[in-house]
Amino acid sequence: MNATSQHNWSPRTGILAVVLIALCLFGVPPQAKAADSPSVVDLSSVNVVSYYESILDTDSATLASVLAETGTEVVFRAHFRWGRDEQGTLYEQNIHSGAIGESPYPRLADRIREIQAKLPWVHFMGAITCAAFVDGDHWPNGTGVTVDAKQQMLWTLPNGTTPHHFADPVRSYVLDISKPLARQFILEYAYKQIDAGVDLFFFDEPQFVPWWSRWTYGLKVSDKPYIDGWKQIASAVKDYARNKYAKDLLVTVNNGWANAKSDPRPPDPWPYQDFIAIGVSLKSLETQAMRDDWAGYKAQIRKVYGRLLPTMIFLDWGMPPTPLSVFGNLPREAQIRMLKLFHETALREGLLFVYPLHGGLISASVNPFILYDAREQGTYDAISDLASSLVKVYSQTITLTATSTLTTTTTVEVKVPAEITTNLILLPIIVSIVAVVLAAMVLRRRRG
Repeated sequence: MNATSQHNWSPRTGILAVVLIALCLFGVPPQAKAADSPSVVDLSSVNVVSYYESILDTDSATLASVLAETGTEVVFRAHFRWGRDEQGTLYEQNIHSGAIGESPYPRLADRIREIQAKLPWVHFMGAITCAAFVDGDHWPNGTGVTVDAKQQMLWTLPNGTTPHHFADPVRSYVLDISKPLARQFILEYAYKQIDAGVDLFFFDEPQFVPWWSRWTYGLKVSDKPYIDGWKQIASAVKDYARNKYAKDLLVTVNNGWANAKSDPRPPDPWPYQDFIAIGVSLKSLETQAMRDDWAGYKAQIRKVYGRLLPTMIFLDWGMPPTPLSVFGNLPREAQIRMLKLFHETALREGLLFVYPLHGGLISASVNPFILYDAREQGTYDAISDLASSLVKVYSQTITLTATSTLTTTTTVEVKVPAEITTNLILLPIIVSIVAVVLAAMVLRRRRG
């Protein structure tokens, strides 16, 4: 090769060099990963988890503003299927209206795409009950569950009766995940949420039968067939996400409520979880102190897994009195004090507190039905301040446009996670390098 050919770069060669430099500095975005390298949420780097159930309750622009302002990186239980959710989004519509309408999953997929197009670092958690079957429910394709199929799914007591689920005793029964058809029913709906784009999944109470059989009926039911059933569910959804979307889906179960030190500890967490989700018990509201035995529960996690998994603590909801309903009925000032206490406790214990932005039953009865909403409760600013304090942020103004008959524009200050900030800072460096290389190419051609 002569000296002339060594230095005679073509424009194509120069452009290729620029691209390679940009990739080295900027990094390949997650969506550009090869199909054999599944994407996964790195919970070890997540700082802000927020509760928003369901993300379909709010228009896309408002939701994006809320998630941006709070710096949310994981949306906890962004959609929770608790029976007949084809009617709409709110729990009161889902369970108590008795109507079946349009499937929510296309809208769920659109909403996740809309938010991630604006806030690509936000991940969404799906959820489904493994404990309750609402009478009159149907398969995802709209086919009703027959009487025979229902009997193949439900838990049956030794006397032949099928007990009702305590959360909705008039309309719901107890699913039995040791039965294959019950697992199939759960999985078919879980796949719908995975298709919609969730990255994490919360399976509510697969342990219901062995746990509640002891507490409610005084029966001894072996954990083994239920742990085996849970393992099959976890394996199936992971295989589905990996094979269809090259995604490592992270799964957890509802591990119940942590107890105060003076109370018996909750059962050990079940195996086959990627992270732990457990509710706070709110045992000591009269002193505004949280005395849950986190050291003891972390020891239980280590006993099962040999290490401490990422652990999210949250205010669980259901028919009152439950932690969220107790919390949501406190005066605003007391709620803010409790939020600060949860925040500080989570930092001290190395846990992730799930900030309650929206969702969950707090009314004393089903009618009137009230959902917790931080903006209505007056706790939103406190949550935003606490959450924002956890992440190194780069403030960037973006425009969010709501799609409607009238186009409205909202400007928000986005809290960008640190790794995104790094890339934003590198962008002007890359642009400068590109400009220098292109200028050198033009100058060389003129001299030639």
